[in-house]
Amino acid sequence: EQMMRRIQLPPVVIFFDEFQMIDIGDASVVKAIFQRLIHHGSVIITSCNLPPSHLLQIASSGREIQEFTELLQDSMNVYSLPAEGEKVIDYRQKQYENTESDINLFFKDIDSFNMLYNTLLEGEPNETNYSLEIKNYKRFITIPHSNISKSICKFTFDDLCSAEVSSVDYHSIVK
Repeated sequence: EQMMRRIQLPPVVIFFDEFQMIDIGDASVVKAIFQRLIHHGSVIITSCNLPPSHLLQIASSGREIQEFTELLQDSMNVYSLPAEGEKVIDYRQKQYENTESDINLFFKDIDSFNMLYNTLLEGEPNETNYSLEIKNYKRFITIPHSNISKSICKFTFDDLCSAEVSSVDYHSIVK
C-alpha cells in the first residue's frame, strides 16, 4: 500500500485480454493496483467469457476476494459480444473456408464428426448433459455429450466459445 501511494499515475486506459485471476496472492496485489488506477480516473477494459462476478477463479471465498469481486462489479460496464440475437462467427474456421488445403483442422461436415464420436464410443452409451463440478469453485459446467468411462466428450463451438467458461473450466473438462 505504501508503494502504491508513492507511485504517481496519470489516468490511463489498460486492456487485459482474457482477464481472470486464479491465484489469491496475485488477486491481492492486482486489487490494490486496480483500486489505485480506478481512483485516479483510469479506465480498465477486459475481455473474458465470464461476467465480473466470476473473474476471480480462486478457491477461496474470503473477505479480500469478495471485496475485489465487488470492486470489479461496481466499476465495470459489461457488454456482451456479439449482441443478443446475433450469430457467433468462428473466425478460426472462416480463414480456411475458401482455401484448398490437405489439412482439415475442423470438421465441416457434422455427420463425419458424429461418426468419429460414435466410433470412439465403441457401442457404449452416450450420456447427455453430464454435470461436471468445477472443483473448489462451487459451480458446474454441463457437458452435452460424453462417456466418462472412456474419457470422451463432444461440444459444439457455441457450447464452448459462446458460454461463460474460462481456462479453469477447460482444464477441468480435460482432467
